[in-house]
Amino acid sequence: MGATSKANKARLRNIQSALSRSHKTTIEDVSDSEEESDSSCSDSEDDIGFRTLHFRGTAQDVIIKYRHSAGYLILHDLYRQPCPFGAPFCADAEEKHQTLPNQPLPAYLLASQLLIVLPDSDIILLQALPPATELSRTTPINDVPSIATHPLTHRICLVPYVDSNHIFHFEPIFRNLTDGDTPIRIGRLSGHSALDARSTNEITFETRVLSRLHAEIWSDNGNIYIKDTKSSSGTFLNHVHISCPGSESAPYQLKDGDFVQLGVDYQGGMEDIYKSVRIQIEIGRDFAQSFSTGDIQPCSHVTNIELSSDHGGTNTHFQESRQEPGSCSSFIKGYIFKGIALCGKQRLWDAMEAFDLALSFSNHNRMTVEILLIKAIALFNSSRHNEAIRRVQDLAATCQSSETFQCHIVDSYLHVQRAMIVFDGGHYSEAADQLTAGITTIADRFLCPTPYEPIPGELMHNLDGFMDTFTEFFGWDFGSLWQTANQRRCEAFLCADRVIEAAGSHQYMMLMISEAVKPVYHEWSAAFKYKCTSRCVTKGDEAVTASNYEMAVELYSAGISLDSSCESLFTRRCKANLTRRLYTEALDDAEKVIQLSPSSYTGYKLKYAVLHEVQRYDEAIEALKTMLFKLDNAIDPKIRELRQQYVSPSEAHDTIQRAIHIQLENAPLRLINTFTGRLCDRQTQINTFIKSEKYKEVLSSLMAHATLQTELIKAIVTEYFSWVMLSHRWENKEPRLHDIQDKDVYTLTPLGTVAKLQTFCKTARDAGFRWAWSDTCCIDQSNNFELQESVNSMFVWYRHSALTIIYLADVLPWSEPGALANSTWNTRGWTVQEFLAPHTVRFYRADWTLYLDDRSPNHKTSLAIMQELEDSTGIDAQALIAFRPGMRGAREKLRWASSRVTTLQEDIAYSLFGIFHVHLPVIYGEKRQNALGRLLQEIIAHSGDITPLDWIGKASEFNSCLPADITSYKAPPCMLSSLPEDEMKMSVSMLRNTVSAELTSKLYTLLDNLSAPRFAHSRLQLPCIVFPITELRRRRGPDPETCFTYDIKADGLQGLLITSEDKLIQFSPTRPTQQTFLLVRPWNRHDLGLPDFAEPDFADDAQSVDDWTEPVSRTDRSVRGSLVDSKLADSEARLRELRLVVRLGQSFGALLLAQQHGGEYKRVASDHLIIAKVKDMASIDDTMDIRTLEIL
Repeated sequence: MGATSKANKARLRNIQSALSRSHKTTIEDVSDSEEESDSSCSDSEDDIGFRTLHFRGTAQDVIIKYRHSAGYLILHDLYRQPCPFGAPFCADAEEKHQTLPNQPLPAYLLASQLLIVLPDSDIILLQALPPATELSRTTPINDVPSIATHPLTHRICLVPYVDSNHIFHFEPIFRNLTDGDTPIRIGRLSGHSALDARSTNEITFETRVLSRLHAEIWSDNGNIYIKDTKSSSGTFLNHVHISCPGSESAPYQLKDGDFVQLGVDYQGGMEDIYKSVRIQIEIGRDFAQSFSTGDIQPCSHVTNIELSSDHGGTNTHFQESRQEPGSCSSFIKGYIFKGIALCGKQRLWDAMEAFDLALSFSNHNRMTVEILLIKAIALFNSSRHNEAIRRVQDLAATCQSSETFQCHIVDSYLHVQRAMIVFDGGHYSEAADQLTAGITTIADRFLCPTPYEPIPGELMHNLDGFMDTFTEFFGWDFGSLWQTANQRRCEAFLCADRVIEAAGSHQYMMLMISEAVKPVYHEWSAAFKYKCTSRCVTKGDEAVTASNYEMAVELYSAGISLDSSCESLFTRRCKANLTRRLYTEALDDAEKVIQLSPSSYTGYKLKYAVLHEVQRYDEAIEALKTMLFKLDNAIDPKIRELRQQYVSPSEAHDTIQRAIHIQLENAPLRLINTFTGRLCDRQTQINTFIKSEKYKEVLSSLMAHATLQTELIKAIVTEYFSWVMLSHRWENKEPRLHDIQDKDVYTLTPLGTVAKLQTFCKTARDAGFRWAWSDTCCIDQSNNFELQESVNSMFVWYRHSALTIIYLADVLPWSEPGALANSTWNTRGWTVQEFLAPHTVRFYRADWTLYLDDRSPNHKTSLAIMQELEDSTGIDAQALIAFRPGMRGAREKLRWASSRVTTLQEDIAYSLFGIFHVHLPVIYGEKRQNALGRLLQEIIAHSGDITPLDWIGKASEFNSCLPADITSYKAPPCMLSSLPEDEMKMSVSMLRNTVSAELTSKLYTLLDNLSAPRFAHSRLQLPCIVFPITELRRRRGPDPETCFTYDIKADGLQGLLITSEDKLIQFSPTRPTQQTFLLVRPWNRHDLGLPDFAEPDFADDAQSVDDWTEPVSRTDRSVRGSLVDSKLADSEARLRELRLVVRLGQSFGALLLAQQHGGEYKRVASDHLIIAKVKDMASIDDTMDIRTLEIL
């Protein structure tokens, strides 16, 4: 034992002997006496409940004012007369005769001994206090020195809580609280110390962390309460946040030993103005545990509890100490308390010496381990956290196995306490991680295996004394350690914005605690769930905005784990899962929303969205109908207005039907379903669509929108009803309508043309198309009405097809380029429109492989194939790619078909109906000339185009101006070269002075007023310039029996030579004839030099409306401007007239007409073009005979 230990033991013995002498008897005698002692020791009770114990002696007087309360001895005042024995009472010799100031001192009742701790950390140990009933009450109160008394009821002390250097220092603050008094208000006040407000109901601290009115404390029904008064930084009670910032909290009861923290430390500032205020609440202690130093953390209250014994909870050593007051247990307790007090003053060296002295009295391992643990805990409370934990862990590693469990408990407790300190410092994420580790350790070491399985009785019996020791020394609460750590972990995760982990922590805590304890945490749990759920929603919405839907789902799920009745959380998670295509989870959430709010439309809206995405359209439509019903019957008018955002099923159905009919207007009458192989009429196609999932998808989509999306409907309907056309050369025994009617084409014997049909349907199906058409079997050839409609509509069907497959049966797989040009398909009449009409075509060889192995989706984009077709057909590549049907360029289109052949002679004309965009009756049996004549008649009558009259060959019986066969158009059209512009200007200049303006104007007007050609009933009304023939002489030709050559002279024309199969009457001026023969120039309005308005150029169509302005009114012009404009107009008109005269003087293609008996004329066909020219351009106006002739 060291010198210090011996000195203290000697000091204690001196105290004992001095006290014994001052009482004239031993202390033991005083405590054991049943009668009043002869000594001057007396006990009296004053009017406020205190007892006064007065030790009188010849050398000194010791007066102790105390009271009993619930087993505690509450020391109030200690007053000493001048003492002769020095050291334990006075610091030095000069102070021996000084009176100790009346002040509160910590006092502890240990068994039968009273331990008093003086301000200089010395101790007074008084033994054998006489019971109150044995003290004399006769001692006059006047004999006791005057000592100030204080009310006992609701006495509260605010002591600084020391857990690190980063604290706000202040002197202990005392207040008396009585029921009904004005609450004590705590807040911030610059320039004042908290102690300046001792006489008021305000306590202020000079720190910016606090609000000006931060919290209130008051008394009610004997209990003391605290609440946060809408502070900005919050209030913590026992490390639990009792309110949200800016919100007033509910009242919370304060108890002795509670910890209160006002605000949260500002990060980065070490001055007091940046620190939170941390307070330990002491209620009813008065002098106990109060220090004047201001920076000591007082020990918790200690009652008649001893250090635990070695085994089985027995305490034989301290049972003996009760019988022997001078035993070493008293010194152990004294030195432990002294060490704790010195640690609180940060006098660690002295504290370690005190603990070492306590250890010197330990006589067994269990006691030694507990003292070492107490020593480590005292270090921990002095902010030596890591060192304290290291000491405990080292002790656990070296001590016997029976003490290891106790070390682990202390280690776990310290880890949790350190985590709480980190939390108080604002390092929430770090605190959460430490608390998680601590909770795991506690669960492994201390808690029972399951939440409902009790701790084994033997282990619990061994722990009782151990736990009580640390509870009494340090105020530890082992019973609520696990729950407190879990609460703080939840708060830490939430403050760190780790809300998912916060929700999980809360769920774990509430699962693990027993049902009996849960009501205690109900209020805290409700507040925490509200805050955490709100934060989950906010962060989840932020994740959705950032398109992080996976995180959003996790956050919403965390919120749902806290509040499974929150409809909005399920709604949000459903939408996020739907975006992530987690349809099963989204549908479950939608059903949950319906369950939570069955009268709301929201759940059904979500359910519809999910079912629509998973293509369960029937269920989706039903969900949407239910949603519309909820909207229609909603009480809130604003919700009823939402009904306008949706379309009824009937309205959507009607819209789809209209789109279908529009699409099928340009579709073939029958189509083969490439998936079923069956031929379907239009109604069957519509019914198939309505029964299909595609229709349900469209209907479901339309109902969910405020306005009908016509473009979307059109696109879907077009896609579904798109068809593929077949262009091919007919072969023998092609399958007809009756061969496939009500049959599956795929089940037919795959031979010859049937195999071709089957492969065509499969090819269309593989290309993604449902419908296919072949002219062999999709037209009822026996139905004249249907046949006529099909012929007139075929170009349109090909035009609107999604794809036209051109099958080249005679092009072998190994054929070289050029095979297409030599294919029979390229000679057939119908194939002209079958290729020109569609926008997309693909050529297939005999084995159904792509021609030239060109895998492009559209062979019209293939340069090689287009060049091959252009060379073989003579059709311009631009027309091949982007053909426009109509009557413009009729002569050129007739030339394209002039070398084509058809099986039926009428088809040579019928196959051109679509190209010229005409609709005529189909009359099989009318013969080629009639069919072609009706077509040409329609072209000339509707377009006024006279170029179809430009042909060489045999005249038609339909009309003599038309050819008998399409082959007459093989010859190139009459393309006389136009006069160069410089020659035109020269000719105009010469005519300006030789031809009168009056005559040219008259001629121009006359020609301008001519009507267009009229052609009906095989009669052609042809406006023309007539040149009467004055002489017609036959020449001897090479074959005078079949072909005749004639010299012709006509008024105003140069002589010319023609050849014709017709034998004409010869005549001359000397030998006239009654039959009139004419050379005529069919009038072409293009010679007027006017623009052609029939089909404007694309550039004209693109002219902006904004660019077009009406001409300025003549009334707005000046007189001078009008004259200038008039002269300019006259000059332009004169120029047009003269240019017309020049054109009329050029060579032209003439027709030879012979008058008939009724005054009509017939054209005399010629083997060559008749090219005529006027004799004198200057005399044109005199020789012009302008008429409209009727030609048969």
